Amino acid sequence: MMTTIKLFIYFSFFMVISSLGVYGQNLTEIEVETSSDLKVWESLPLREILTADDKLLHRTDKDQQWYRLKIKRDDDEKKIVSSVPLEDVPENLIKIAVDFIAGSTVSELAEDSAGDDGKGWGANSVLADYAYPIYNPGILEGQEPAFYEFVVGQQKDAAGDRNVGGPLSPNGPNEVGSWTVDGNVFKEGSILVSATSQVEPISSFATEGKARVAKLLERAGTTNVKAVWYDVGYIAGEDASGKLIASLGNAPFKIDSTPIIQMLAKGTDSYENIYTPKGSSGPQIDAEKPEFFNSYEEFKKYYLTDPLMVELRDRRAKAAILDWDIANGKQPPLLSVIPGQQRLIGQKEQIDSFDLNLDFEDEQAGKIDVLIQPAVGAIIVGRELGPVILTLNHKDGKSSVYLVCVVVRGDINPVQIGTWTSWTKWFAGNWNDQRLYYQVYDDPEMCPDGASGCGPTAWGMLYGWWDHKGAPGIYGNRRIGDAPLSVDERIESMYRYLFDAMDTWCVPNSSSAATNPWDMHEGRRWASYRSVSISASSSWGVPYVSTGPYKKSRNAIKDGYPAILGIGFYSHYVTAYGYKYRKYRALGITWKIQRKFKCNWGHGDDSPRWHSNKSVWYGQRVEL
Repeated sequence: MMTTIKLFIYFSFFMVISSLGVYGQNLTEIEVETSSDLKVWESLPLREILTADDKLLHRTDKDQQWYRLKIKRDDDEKKIVSSVPLEDVPENLIKIAVDFIAGSTVSELAEDSAGDDGKGWGANSVLADYAYPIYNPGILEGQEPAFYEFVVGQQKDAAGDRNVGGPLSPNGPNEVGSWTVDGNVFKEGSILVSATSQVEPISSFATEGKARVAKLLERAGTTNVKAVWYDVGYIAGEDASGKLIASLGNAPFKIDSTPIIQMLAKGTDSYENIYTPKGSSGPQIDAEKPEFFNSYEEFKKYYLTDPLMVELRDRRAKAAILDWDIANGKQPPLLSVIPGQQRLIGQKEQIDSFDLNLDFEDEQAGKIDVLIQPAVGAIIVGRELGPVILTLNHKDGKSSVYLVCVVVRGDINPVQIGTWTSWTKWFAGNWNDQRLYYQVYDDPEMCPDGASGCGPTAWGMLYGWWDHKGAPGIYGNRRIGDAPLSVDERIESMYRYLFDAMDTWCVPNSSSAATNPWDMHEGRRWASYRSVSISASSSWGVPYVSTGPYKKSRNAIKDGYPAILGIGFYSHYVTAYGYKYRKYRALGITWKIQRKFKCNWGHGDDSPRWHSNKSVWYGQRVEL
């Protein structure tokens, strides 16, 4: 029988049709599909069912039949919103960014006197009138922004002076960090703010240069890109179908998790390797080389389901609890205990384990004993005077944070609003002392079809700093200070040596090379190869868990030497030459310390960025 088709349209298809006014000019395909059971659908060629009077007629022997429209646009990427007006960003996130700028301005302006290059924000720095939404597949199922990258800048008034005003507007869409007023361009960096409590409020920022998403869009050659942040070392750009079209950072790989899981199981903070002209010490790790992924989709599945990745994401969230409490104006429970006194806490919590944070920079931390009693709670015993940050890990995966103060006598009244101190800073020279090295590509002695790796680059920049500062013999003809500013044949030769010495590995199906953290310390062999006396020590551990690696690099910078950091989920090595911290204090007690490293990312003449200490899993100190 012949039936005039009446389309039964589901809600989702109605939504597509209702958007014709916006996307109509891009529609290239309209398809009619039919089904007799709402399970199996078949396409109906329009030329066979379209009549002369613009009706659709279909011959069928079924008692009932369903029809639906399938509409395909030629530019589905237009659905992606790569930047949003500032007014569409949650107010609490804007406040975090604005407060951070305000709290950094005074000390950033003083960087010159601290030995840095004076690239900090000015007193009149403001946010641009747009921000970049960034997603993460493990946060909010990747459907809502997990971060916003705010752009920071300043304008000049008609007289050419810096101007205090409202939000800045770019010259054009996605032109990040650049505003032109009377011919003057200002690039004053960006701030990455987490939209959820899964990551600390501000994990990375830069006081100059373009935002990272802007660089991603440039690399993609289009603004129709969904920015997906996996960790600080890798940001992907997806199209509307979720396919990878561009990325920043090293291509991901699968590290052998056995040594890492063993470290966590033992409760070991980190492993240390020490080398001096008199000898060396440190564990020998028997591990496999990193594995590669056959596709971006395979990597994404690994990121979401692999036990190590799940553990690291969980640790990252736990490490952010106190940061978010303070950002939201909430103070954690404050407990006071005198030496020898016992207190029972967490009576209603199913406690599985605990963590102690005893690093208070120049302050003496307290000391407590903690005894977990199942179905009862946790008993704390005061031992030595001072503060301790205690995290109780629950069996349901949640955590609670306490500030425990071992005091001489009496309770402490916690009712007082805390404030952040100014930043305390150290620098190992300035940006002008940094060597602007980068990875080289398609070298037949390293990776014929890819890059040389961030490990050799980080070591190269570290050696370059020492040569520039007066350590002879590192390069070329053994003169003092002959380390080139950029990569030349001498640096490439050094890369090849380091590549072999550290057992750096070419990652198939990508353009990257990887160096395991337990092999990274072997980069010190280049100095011995050049007959240069070297003392080196390194520490590697677990991001968001270990403190040894960041302490190793922090102490080097405090002593005036740059250091190597491993950051992210084992994804990238950088050279750090600045370190700063500030304290959140109330009642004369330090509740929280924020720590940041200023890093040369090994991307040539790209601008430096400040990065949190929390994801640091490798620290390398060298003295020549």
